[in-house]
Amino acid sequence: ALAAALIAACVLVPSAHAARARADRPALELAQDGAGGGGGEVSPAQIGQYVAVYQAMRHNRSLTVAQAAQGQGLTLDQFRALELKIERDDAAREQARDELQSAAAGKK
Repeated sequence: ALAAALIAACVLVPSAHAARARADRPALELAQDGAGGGGGEVSPAQIGQYVAVYQAMRHNRSLTVAQAAQGQGLTLDQFRALELKIERDDAAREQARDELQSAAAGKK
């Protein structure tokens, strides 16, 4: 039950890094994202990578985010960018949250 709560908290509450990155992004870059400049839809494969990183850290609590991301072929910066992209996409965020909560509930 604690693991499920921790996983849910990771998804429900944006990381401090994510909040800082959003605050630091210039308005021009945000406008470009909305116009298709790399901010498009989140693919099912990207959601899968994101979920896999959090699941890896749940299974091995000694992993850092960078190590777990590396296991999915992502650098820490790439993972953080993906995290921001998912946080901005309501449907992707809900899907990732559902997958993480379902996995946590199944592994009590």
